[in-house]
Amino acid sequence: MSLFPPEDVGFYRLVEQTFLVLKGSGLMLSATDSERVRTWEATGVPARVVCDALQHAFEVHGRHKPGASPPRSLLYFERPVQEAIAAWRERKVG
Repeated sequence: MSLFPPEDVGFYRLVEQTFLVLKGSGLMLSATDSERVRTWEATGVPARVVCDALQHAFEVHGRHKPGASPPRSLLYFERPVQEAIAAWRERKVG
């Protein structure tokens, strides 16, 4: 039995799993990161937009800080995700 309403499982799980795979550790998100995912979801943006932004931000982080540990929180990715959401809205309207 899931703790999340069925309509939320797709977005939440996709973003959660993308982040955990990219960072290479963890079984679940922290409470703070979970709330951040819910906030992103509330914007109405497709999960793919958020996941693509996370992947791109991880790649940039790796290029700028080779050998450094990956960020452990979604807070690090707030700006690139918000930029991706804004770009998605622009494409959707324009």
